[in-house]
Amino acid sequence: MNFGEALEVLKNGGRVRRKGWNEGDWLQLKLSKEMSISKEPLFLAFRDSIDGWWFWSPYHADLLAEDWKVVAD
Repeated sequence: MNFGEALEVLKNGGRVRRKGWNEGDWLQLKLSKEMSISKEPLFLAFRDSIDGWWFWSPYHADLLAEDWKVVAD
């Protein structure tokens, strides 16, 4: 799927990742209050299997990629 389709999954509460990412890594939309900040009400959060949650911004390659996958709960 492309990034636009992946974004729709995120907006509906799902999780997504790119082909080639580690199995324990994914993206999810988070509310600021979940991360103890108040700047933005909603943001993309990257969950890695080692260190936890990170703010995430897509690179051009991510925006143009067609290899996004839904992550099962």
